[in-house]
Amino acid sequence: MKHIIKKLEPVGLEYARQHNLNWDEFHEQCHDSYVACRIQAHEEQVGECAYTGMPLNDSANIHLDHFKKKSIYPNSTFDWNNLFAAIKNHQFGADYKDNYIDGENAANVYPKLLHPALNDPTLFFWYSNTGKIEPKSGLGDIDREKAITTIAVFNLNNETLLSRRRQLFQILQCYQELTLDETLSALKTYGFSFVTCAFYQNQNND
Repeated sequence: MKHIIKKLEPVGLEYARQHNLNWDEFHEQCHDSYVACRIQAHEEQVGECAYTGMPLNDSANIHLDHFKKKSIYPNSTFDWNNLFAAIKNHQFGADYKDNYIDGENAANVYPKLLHPALNDPTLFFWYSNTGKIEPKSGLGDIDREKAITTIAVFNLNNETLLSRRRQLFQILQCYQELTLDETLSALKTYGFSFVTCAFYQNQNND
């Protein structure tokens, strides 16, 4: 999961709130504003899925996800801090989260989830060279539960994600003479920039 610094919200969201639009109406009647939201989210996230880190290269496979589901929390439908660009895949990420959470468990699950814009996931997760994501050692009980719950709800140890992170670690072994910025630039289209940052941080701590 990435730490996202959200900028000022796109102007179209205020219009949607003032005119009491639902999400489908916003998408259809204000399509340019919807596209502007998606572009801004893509830029804020440096072209990576907010939840998984997968590169958002295929526009047909990208959507604006409501971190808190709009069907359960309609008042958050046009809250910019609730909207993230995410890859569509039912096996992990936003779609997996939406299937995991329903009206019965939402009030219990959401307080235990890390929020990409409100929390810094790098403080909660550790990545092994096998690609596995785990809670960092030394976390308190509450933070450890948040890390574990976030991994489960977004299925962040799905084999596809594991394989991609494992391959990245293998690539990084060959990039150790480069600076972090040089490596991030070289691997810009690969995604998982937060894993690269974690790798360099661990190297510096050794």
